[in-house]
Amino acid sequence: MHVHYAIPHATCAYLARQILEGNVAKLPKIITTLHGTDITLVGSDPSFYDMTRFSMEASDGITAVSKYLADETMEVFKLSNEIRVVHNFFDTERFRPGASECQRSDFAQKDEFLLCHVSNFRPVKRTLDVIDIFDRVQTELPAKLLLIGEGPETVLARRQINKRKLNDKVIFLGNQTRVEAVLPCADLFLVPSEEESFGLAALEALACGVPVIGTSGTGLSEVVDDFRNGFLLPVGDTSSMARAGISLLKDTNRLKEFKAAASKLACEKFNSTKIVDEYEHYYGEILND
Repeated sequence: MHVHYAIPHATCAYLARQILEGNVAKLPKIITTLHGTDITLVGSDPSFYDMTRFSMEASDGITAVSKYLADETMEVFKLSNEIRVVHNFFDTERFRPGASECQRSDFAQKDEFLLCHVSNFRPVKRTLDVIDIFDRVQTELPAKLLLIGEGPETVLARRQINKRKLNDKVIFLGNQTRVEAVLPCADLFLVPSEEESFGLAALEALACGVPVIGTSGTGLSEVVDDFRNGFLLPVGDTSSMARAGISLLKDTNRLKEFKAAASKLACEKFNSTKIVDEYEHYYGEILND
């Protein structure tokens, strides 16, 4: 059984195996993949600590979507089990520069740059920083901002946009089931999160040929190749993030190089065939242990 998230799925897998005991010739092995909220859940509610740790210790194998998350998990839970890092992956057919017939003219004029942000608009995503970065960019360059998703801070984001008089420059698309139909239109992807265990939205943007500006000291450092297909800067440093974005957008040739490197590096490191092979190899190790 390969389950995702320690709570509740690893716990459910353990209980299912207990039910099977004595009824099957050989009990199934359990592999648990950690994605990040496994850890942040404990941070917000310590009462989950013992159950989370027990569920991971009861697993025969544990994987994490980034080294950043694996290290954080070991520090918080002091596990005796090894954690294997197997990164997230993306669908190379869905997410690629020419995968959609995205029309930039639907969102921006010919002389305008298009910036994009995709998230669940939770506080950890620092959506207000996205707006601040964009505001700084648009004061120097003609630009529009696409906001994709919904969440607790959507109302705050709208208020900030009203306050800064950016209504005519920001487009809310809400939740979208096919972000790959929009991403290739963008010139920059903004993800100034306080925490990112990996950064799947950033990876999908890179795969579509969109450079990323994100935060250093998070799992994004394993996704974004700093100064090659994006920039990583300290959390909250919206001024530096904006300057990095403006500098890149002003340099046409460098922007083209970053866009080409974005899709190339994403495909080389995180394509589904490569990562699925890693999972299957790990399955073999656990089954033969």
